[in-house]
Amino acid sequence: MFELKKKIGSIRSGVFHSNKKASSTPCFFATSNFGGGGTNVSRLLVYSDLLSESNINLLLNYYYIDIDSDLSPRFDTSLVEDFKGMKDILDFIKHIKKAYCEKSDALKKDYSISESEWKPVVLLDSGSGNILRNKIKNKELTKDNYSEKYKSVVDDYLSFLEKHLFDIGIVMDFAKKNTYKAGELSDVEYVKNITFFTTKNFDLLKMTLQEQKQKFPNLNLFVPIHGDSLEEYYDYLKNILKLESKEKFLFKGFAIGGLGNPNKVDKTIWGIPDEVNGKVKGMLYLNKIAAKIRKTLDERSDDRPIHILGAASPYNLIPLLLSGMDTFDCHSAWRRASDGNSDSKDYVLKSIKENVKVDGDVKFSKILVPLLKKDLSIIVENKSSFLEFEKLHLIKNDNWNCDCPVCEKFSINQIKELFSGDQERNFFSKILIYIHSIYQYQYICELFSSFDKYDDVGRFIESLPDCSYKTNLKTFLEHII
Repeated sequence: MFELKKKIGSIRSGVFHSNKKASSTPCFFATSNFGGGGTNVSRLLVYSDLLSESNINLLLNYYYIDIDSDLSPRFDTSLVEDFKGMKDILDFIKHIKKAYCEKSDALKKDYSISESEWKPVVLLDSGSGNILRNKIKNKELTKDNYSEKYKSVVDDYLSFLEKHLFDIGIVMDFAKKNTYKAGELSDVEYVKNITFFTTKNFDLLKMTLQEQKQKFPNLNLFVPIHGDSLEEYYDYLKNILKLESKEKFLFKGFAIGGLGNPNKVDKTIWGIPDEVNGKVKGMLYLNKIAAKIRKTLDERSDDRPIHILGAASPYNLIPLLLSGMDTFDCHSAWRRASDGNSDSKDYVLKSIKENVKVDGDVKFSKILVPLLKKDLSIIVENKSSFLEFEKLHLIKNDNWNCDCPVCEKFSINQIKELFSGDQERNFFSKILIYIHSIYQYQYICELFSSFDKYDDVGRFIESLPDCSYKTNLKTFLEHII
């Protein structure tokens, strides 16, 4: 499934093979909460032709597209229902695209959607925290029946992966982690059960490995690794390796989870120096965990890939690449694109200074300031804000320095005009902002994959114009070398 092609120091390049598809690594997985999270995020699959020539892949969530589960609310339910009759997830992507295009006059007027198909490697995140949480709250999953219920949930999930030809699945787990949803911990009864079910997490992993070995040996499952300290992450991985050894069967890869927002995690226990700024602390926090996991595997000559679940912001991507990570996802770019509310429509086309207060509860969408062009050269003019998210209305139309597939087709002014339009055009503008952002992930991954020796990393950083991003990267390197 995965073949390591090149290793330059800790930087890895490889290739995935699955369902007659191939994708090189390192690479980024765009997230699309189709079936949930609001109908606007579903539109990513409509404009998938903008990604057809890229190495960007796709992450979907099981808890939104398994129509038979007990989760709610749902959006686009009729289209999710259609999925039940389809075998290939790529057919479903084409189905969604066609369904929206047929009913949208805005798309026909503003965008000529091509017939080119996006054929990404598709990763399915289990969303087991959401699934099991609901079953615990509804007393469907209890301390007395958890073994039987776990087996049923696992079998349903693995069957779903196999039936619809997903390329990778994140193993179901229920571990203590930094990703609890808002309000979740306010439920006293639920909190009482958390400790019990998290202590049974390895029962869930063991059951999954046994079910896969017996019924689904060809599935590509990545097992999550969690912890509240560097030692806990290390011990968690060692326990997984012991489980695999005992069962004489291996997961196909790993996924580091529970990292939360690096800017909000208490780093006092991570041995990170106080004198560095918050951004460098975030870089070091992520690198310490990821590098520890990779080093442990390297000591065993274990080349299996590692995916970063959710925490790979653009600013932190290089530190993660330098820790030997292979694949990434992060929903931050979508969240920033969708920050803009309807009140901001009246302002995006106006020239408003940063310090001028606008009327009402106005919230603006934010677009990523790019670091690289598609030829992987540095966009020197953007040095003051490399890989920062800037409010859309503050981006000047005449000096936007980007040539990604989105920016080749649409000027900043056109994106602003779409943002100010009706609902469908507003959705479209946010998807354009999002796709523009995730192309930066691809370009950074491609740049590091192109390096021939580790010294190329230092040369690249030195070639950056003097700016805070360069300073932060150099400070980061000083603390890991």
